[in-house]
Amino acid sequence: MLQVPRPSGKNLPDLQVLESPILIIGAAFTGKSELANRALDTDKIALVIGTGSLEDNHFQKRIQDLKDQRPPHWEHVEPKQDALDHLESAQHGYDQILFDSVNQWIAELTLSRAGKLSAEQLEDSLLHEGRQLCKVVRGFGPRKRLVLVTSEVGAGITPPSAPARAFRQATSRINCYLAEECRSVVMVSAGLPLVLKGQGFN
Repeated sequence: MLQVPRPSGKNLPDLQVLESPILIIGAAFTGKSELANRALDTDKIALVIGTGSLEDNHFQKRIQDLKDQRPPHWEHVEPKQDALDHLESAQHGYDQILFDSVNQWIAELTLSRAGKLSAEQLEDSLLHEGRQLCKVVRGFGPRKRLVLVTSEVGAGITPPSAPARAFRQATSRINCYLAEECRSVVMVSAGLPLVLKGQGFN
């Protein structure tokens, strides 16, 4: 089975020169999470807030693969829908935090609320959570380093189900909100980073 190559250190820019908060966005399996690791100081403690479902075998393997790529002294939590609360409290105890990923956090919220709300109510609920996330991001001081990973989900065909459409629309809009809040935004395509906002690479 073919493996997607990880971004290597060769010819890659120094992501640590970017100002925090940093939003890293791109399609699935393009190297976003691997590049996000490089935006943090590997010699220091970091808290990684993971949002993938541990009940899914595919996500279990992916989560473990990502953990294996990170320094062993980095701490990991997987709070699912409560990730926002963990992010808010983490700023008081950690100097660097990785939130991976925004889109999976929204997906978990979508799955937990889809059967209880109409499509319009669901999207409104997700957008409210997104605005709360932006509020937390806005509260991070200059001494704290925050990196958020998210997927670009709006480039494909329109999903057939109402919950999937609400997820796609809300995720795209929340990505826009976060891009406005963050000091640096990096788009990743085919493992290569492109700065959309913030200090550019030499």
